[in-house]
Amino acid sequence: MNTPTSKRFVSLFVLSIAFASGCSFTQQGIYDGSRQAKIDECNHLPYGQKEVCLEHVPDKHEEYQRNKEELEQE
Repeated sequence: MNTPTSKRFVSLFVLSIAFASGCSFTQQGIYDGSRQAKIDECNHLPYGQKEVCLEHVPDKHEEYQRNKEELEQE
């Protein structure tokens, strides 16, 4: 289910939920929404596939920011 169409659908789904809930479109809000959508997608897979899928979920936004800042300082 990693086709471009499914990724586009998930992105649109996340953005529409964020818009409907009145969520402000901050970088962290969008990042967290996309991350949660990926987790939800993984949770619908059979056990073996679910574990592999969850390994590819991006870090939390705070970890992402910290890693980004570390790389920028190098």
